[in-house]
Amino acid sequence: MTDLIAQTRAAFAADLYYISLFSALSIPDICGAVDSTDGTASGARYRAWYTKHVLPRYDVLSADECYHYRCTALHQGRSEPQKAKDYDRVLFIEPNAARRHRFNVKRVEVKGNVAIMIHVEDLIEAILGGAEHWVASSSGTEPFASNYKRFMHRHPNGFLPFVSGVPVIT
Repeated sequence: MTDLIAQTRAAFAADLYYISLFSALSIPDICGAVDSTDGTASGARYRAWYTKHVLPRYDVLSADECYHYRCTALHQGRSEPQKAKDYDRVLFIEPNAARRHRFNVKRVEVKGNVAIMIHVEDLIEAILGGAEHWVASSSGTEPFASNYKRFMHRHPNGFLPFVSGVPVIT
């Protein structure tokens, strides 16, 4: 998990906003699964994990809104969230523009179309910060320990007996 968080931050630092956003949106799913007794993801587990670990840091998107946006973004590649009742589109403001113009408006309506504006850095950092805190507080406890063994890990020197001497992810 720490490698995934670090690589998400590295992608963000390299201005790879799609990659870092998509990765961040998937993290509550992964964490919710690792935190469950059967090790599987679900919308309810996503929402519960997000509510506990992200909402205290960032309250612009509710757990339900973030989950539905995640579904639309990751599965259809669209910025129109599924099942949003009071807006039509999510606009992610990139960091340089956000710093230059400090968009404080979170909701904008133009000709009957409503969008919510989110500083992409703020959302990503809230999710990553929540994940780091969760890993630190959950390590060694169950069901985290059992499920985390099955989580994808990077092995810098290979994965014996299959591969030796080269990095692999399993």
